[in-house]
Amino acid sequence: MIFYSKISLILDQASLRSILSNFGTYPLERIAKSGMANITYIKTIPAVQTNDHGPIAYHDFGLIELAGYLKERYTPKQVVINQFTDVLGNTKETKKAAIKFLENLPIKSIDDCVSHPQGVSALSRKDCEDQAYVNEAVRNSIESGFPGIKIPRSWHFLTHATDQGFIVETNYDLKKLSEKIKEIYQHPLDLTSGYLLNLIHTATCDLVMSGHYAAEIATSSSLAAIMKTKMESTVRRREINHGNISLFQDHIIGNAHAIREAVNTKRINIKDALDLVESASRFKGWLNTVHPDAKIIQEYYKEATKSSWAEKLPGKSLRFAICTMAGITSEFFLPAGLGTVSGIAIGAADSFFLDKLAKGWRPSQFIENTMKPLISD
Repeated sequence: MIFYSKISLILDQASLRSILSNFGTYPLERIAKSGMANITYIKTIPAVQTNDHGPIAYHDFGLIELAGYLKERYTPKQVVINQFTDVLGNTKETKKAAIKFLENLPIKSIDDCVSHPQGVSALSRKDCEDQAYVNEAVRNSIESGFPGIKIPRSWHFLTHATDQGFIVETNYDLKKLSEKIKEIYQHPLDLTSGYLLNLIHTATCDLVMSGHYAAEIATSSSLAAIMKTKMESTVRRREINHGNISLFQDHIIGNAHAIREAVNTKRINIKDALDLVESASRFKGWLNTVHPDAKIIQEYYKEATKSSWAEKLPGKSLRFAICTMAGITSEFFLPAGLGTVSGIAIGAADSFFLDKLAKGWRPSQFIENTMKPLISD
């Protein structure tokens, strides 16, 4: 939040519950009152349904809305109120805080962010018809999310469309990969074909919401790798002369501080953290007027945290993937359909993202690495 002048805080059930569990209602109340971010509640989450028919598993994309039980259905507003009372207790004060939070709170489905009649899941289905993209996205996601894990070039992860869903053809040893990740990162992860497909679906959903709000994205290394793969694949299909395209440039700030970790471990209270965000606002207008290269971002961060409690925290590197559109020719912004490659038509997902790019959206990313190897002597 320190780096952006216009912030869209997109909450779903899990993230809302996490904020309430860790910090209570204070940050939500202050953010809403100060206007430092526009809060939206997303009532749906991306999911992959897997149906086993004998030895064959069929996968399909969808959205889940958590709305109570078969005998008791909840409205989205009631789901939000239940999050407050489940976490903070079923009291009058808690219900009052929940109702106050709901005032003027936009509640959306991810499908509201895309104009396709079949919703965002149709975009993910279309993406999975591109075997080269799926294969590269899965590889990049694992290698970026878990540095030190290298996928042999002979391994493949391909999807085949059928009337019952997608079949995955792969020679990945997912069980061995899961065991290696657990050994290195002390992170119990059960890698399955459905899980990896849902990473692709989640990345598409996040890109759709980013394009809808014309915003950059705070995300994980795994999802950032898929998003970069997706956008570069989209641009290559659209751009006739694509020999030199380099859509993203990674920038590392090496002298930052572990602010998030300090807040999450209660070393720094949430009030002080939000004070820092507000105090940095005097620099944000300037940052938006310049080209965001590594030196400028680093100088901005230095000034924004100067003489603050943040300077006393342990060091940390921050990583940004800045969308530069480098190598894009003038033909890129011709009307859709004129810049096809070898007769390949622009698909629905590509059309959505290309339209947003033409209108100035840049899917740059702030990448938060949550998986770090366990280092021992």
